[in-house]
Amino acid sequence: MIVADITIAPEEESVLTPLKGKFHSVAANFLFHCLRGSNLNDKFNAFQNCASLVDPEDGVFFGSTILGREIMKDSKNAGKTTLHVMEKFNDWGVFGNIG
Repeated sequence: MIVADITIAPEEESVLTPLKGKFHSVAANFLFHCLRGSNLNDKFNAFQNCASLVDPEDGVFFGSTILGREIMKDSKNAGKTTLHVMEKFNDWGVFGNIG
């Protein structure tokens, strides 16, 4: 059962700035690969801001992302289409996951 489904509109707030509220679960699916930075340390503020929304008593912070530089090293298994899409999305500024 979904109790609350909150989406942050870009003009309202950003994961790059402090966020308000406390929730039992906070999901960050397909978020961090879209943020600019060469590694996860560059994206620390976004992690910290999302984590600040988690209820400290019994909250859970979870998510998923799209691998960047790591998958480029395994290009044989990734496939040409995957690599092409990742390169283009990084070139266009949609993704920020290959440094």
